[in-house]
Amino acid sequence: GQGNDQVAEGVTAGADLLGPTALLQRRPGQLSGGQRQRVAMGRALVRNPRAFLMDEPLSNLDAALRVEMRGEIKRLHRRLAVTTVYVTHDQVEAMTMGDRVAVLRGGELQQFDAPQKLYEQPANMFVASFIGSPAINLAMASYGADGTLRFAGHQIRLPRRRPAETSDGPVMLGIRPEAFSYRQDPEHDASIVITPDLVESLGAELLVHFTVTASPVPIEMTSSAKGAATQVPLISASGDKLTRFVAKVDARSAYEVGQPRPIWYSTDHLM
Repeated sequence: GQGNDQVAEGVTAGADLLGPTALLQRRPGQLSGGQRQRVAMGRALVRNPRAFLMDEPLSNLDAALRVEMRGEIKRLHRRLAVTTVYVTHDQVEAMTMGDRVAVLRGGELQQFDAPQKLYEQPANMFVASFIGSPAINLAMASYGADGTLRFAGHQIRLPRRRPAETSDGPVMLGIRPEAFSYRQDPEHDASIVITPDLVESLGAELLVHFTVTASPVPIEMTSSAKGAATQVPLISASGDKLTRFVAKVDARSAYEVGQPRPIWYSTDHLM
């Protein structure tokens, strides 16, 4: 129902907002993936909707373009102040772009919260295993009524924050890769000796892979592709069950494959 002048005005305004003004004379086949994405967003913008629904809009772009477009969409949202529902299977997109994030599993809402709340206070094992990269480390432990957590042959006192159980029994323990450190400090107050079987360099950080003598959390408790991938069943030479862990530590730590060394972690960050 708009006249030609109104249409032209809207197209020009949308192009100025997104930056593809110089592309208006090109045909679709002459545009790159990122340029086509901007044009598609521009077509939605000129309608002045009350809300946007974006269904995995960046899934077909390469990694560099996804990062660029994430920033553009976030800046655009702040500028336009229009409610936007953004659907994605990429938890990094959800965490970096969302003001609030709804985590769904099988069509049921698991948790609806600010991104940092999902990371620090997940409602259940599914949310814990889905949020965070690398994924949270999960293993079985036991908890005593005296406030002692027994894990991988170690006893850890938890006087400040107890699980709900008041008697001895198995519990599921979670610790994020970022909660480890190569040295002791006021935050990292407990340690275990590890023997890395893989060390990956990220430049400023290392991903240190190792196993702990503890049973893995049953896969059905997490039921996510990423969480399940961390639960590879392993048996040691002595018959003990093992679980793979990953620690993200400062590159100055210089962990090496096959070389036993202590690694420190924060008991306050155990889940």
